[in-house]
Amino acid sequence: APMQVVILNGVFSNGYPSFEMAYYLKPMTFNTQICGYLIRQFPSDWTVFSGADGRPLEINVKFVSAQGCVRPDLQTISNALTS
Repeated sequence: APMQVVILNGVFSNGYPSFEMAYYLKPMTFNTQICGYLIRQFPSDWTVFSGADGRPLEINVKFVSAQGCVRPDLQTISNALTS
């Protein structure tokens, strides 16, 4: 029987190319206070939510390569949330 696999914020090192993250939740903080959230719930796109009122924001999530993996650019998101 075929095996189904779900990748959750996972890191692996088995020689296969990177999997795109299916589910991801990152509280974004500023001065120790939560100012928003970065969420990915497959098959939806990456979404940034306001920490003040919970509404989705029109922030284009970009990516950076770090330690051999592609990750969301958290610095850009944090700057947008706190500007």
